Amino acid sequence: MSKGLCEGFLVCVLAVAALFASAGAVAAAESDRSGGDFRVSHAWDKQNIAIQIEGLRKPLRVLHLTDTHVSGLHPNAVPGPEPKKNPTDVNVLETLKKSKEMNLDLIVLTGDIIHFPKREWAEYVAKALDATGVPWLYIAGNHDVDTKDGADPWPALEPLTKGRNAFNSLELGGILFVGIDDSQYSVTAEQLAFFRRELKKGRPTVLLMHIPLSVPTLRPKSILWWGCPILLADPDWPGDRKWLSLETLPSRFSDKTTTEFAWAAAAAPNLVAVLSGHLHGPSADNVNPKSVQYVGPHCGFGDYRLVEFLPFVPGSNSSKKPANKKN
Repeated sequence: MSKGLCEGFLVCVLAVAALFASAGAVAAAESDRSGGDFRVSHAWDKQNIAIQIEGLRKPLRVLHLTDTHVSGLHPNAVPGPEPKKNPTDVNVLETLKKSKEMNLDLIVLTGDIIHFPKREWAEYVAKALDATGVPWLYIAGNHDVDTKDGADPWPALEPLTKGRNAFNSLELGGILFVGIDDSQYSVTAEQLAFFRRELKKGRPTVLLMHIPLSVPTLRPKSILWWGCPILLADPDWPGDRKWLSLETLPSRFSDKTTTEFAWAAAAAPNLVAVLSGHLHGPSADNVNPKSVQYVGPHCGFGDYRLVEFLPFVPGSNSSKKPANKKN
């Protein structure tokens, strides 16, 4: 990785963040057309996100799940004919059952959905998702692909990836959802090219990824919660955490292409949101003047985020304060 390039990205985002400092707690407030051909406004609390997009014809409701860590039988279960399920498994099922009453258009899953790559766990989740009758998109997280022995994780994950391991996309209701696998703290040249092609379509775009982009307002939280900035394209990762040493990562970790990907997201005028996870704590942080990165909570205990995309109404979101802290 070119540290200078990565630091340049951070400086760029710092400048963007400074534009909002005088606006108080409201992030990504209404943008004028100078940043693109449509305006966007954001409002959120712990469980709900409302994103208004100019030109959107009708509302779109999306359930965001991340870091459920489904892992089959509870390790402390007492052997017997009906051993206890891991509580996270039960909670995920309950959330998906509730989703049938949420009038959803889409479910997005941004990684660490299963604790390790095991096909029966992937099938367990995929079956529950299919039972909702709602379209869904999945992107892998670091736990999803961690085989511990270097084996290929993707065959086990096929029920969730449907063969689309590195990237995927879906256009729904005038919004383009783009998933990029960054589970190894890196983005390949092929993924970057795909992302740029999707952005060129000009649609309001939502980026789905597991490991969040490094932005100035998120870095202190990551350091507080995890001891270092475990974020994509961050120049200081992995810091002094020995269990996150560079020796355990593939050689393509945080290379020039990954930094270019972060730049592309920060510069994209039609990027309206990033939905991610990994940190096990909710946050909302500007990526650019139009876009907010929403880091989801640990969803293995019944948490989730409902994201509503709405037609743009000037001034309607600007009075709401964001809940931009870990709860």
